[in-house]
Amino acid sequence: MALRTEIRRKFQAGTPVPLPRSKPSNGVNIHLSASESLKVLVHNELVKNRMSHEALARSLRMPAPSLTRALDLEQPVDVDLLSSMVAAVGKRLIAYIS
Repeated sequence: MALRTEIRRKFQAGTPVPLPRSKPSNGVNIHLSASESLKVLVHNELVKNRMSHEALARSLRMPAPSLTRALDLEQPVDVDLLSSMVAAVGKRLIAYIS
């Protein structure tokens, strides 16, 4: 819960969310869902590229409030929309199942 609260704060402040280390230093391992992880990736790319939600929404041809809602960690979002957002910020979504 605290992790998600901190991520929301970073989203609201428009600052990047630090990505996890490959190996937790204190043995604590917190998992985000695939959806939450992709939302963090999109947010970080928006910050890095100094791109607004409005600009991303325009490129996706959707209303800005809908995009903001889709990036909310608490809101479910369609994987196709997440994939479109990832592509719009210049990344590719590749999934591996083992």
